[in-house]
Amino acid sequence: MLKLVLLACILGAMLNLDTVSFGQFQLSRPVVSGALIGYFLGNYFDGLIIGALLELIWVGFLPVGVYIPPDVPLMGTLAVIWLIMGERILGWDSRGLMALIIVLVTPIGFAGNASESWLRRYQNRFIRLAVRYIDAGVFSDFYWL
Repeated sequence: MLKLVLLACILGAMLNLDTVSFGQFQLSRPVVSGALIGYFLGNYFDGLIIGALLELIWVGFLPVGVYIPPDVPLMGTLAVIWLIMGERILGWDSRGLMALIIVLVTPIGFAGNASESWLRRYQNRFIRLAVRYIDAGVFSDFYWL
């Protein structure tokens, strides 16, 4: 069971790369990733339903300009894994469990927002350093960038 959860987390992380790192084919959106992870865990329908619910809640929050939305792909991945494992382990009804899980994953999405904001500020240090090197005419120090 733990091995299956870890593999589902790895699949979710690979789908989350679609957000900005590779492709942007919208595979990281909760309705798509929820269905894929749900299929992987053996419950396609519930993965699709909770993914669609999260998509409807967060569809208006787009990363336009400097705004960083909550980490919806992370919320979708965790919600599907928690829902399907909660149904198997606890034996709870999926409809009531969906509402509880959406409430539980929302703060995690905002924590992902905060970590993304910190990461962008951290990476700005390297950009400022590169600009200083360019202004000084030193190009041999760029090998580590």
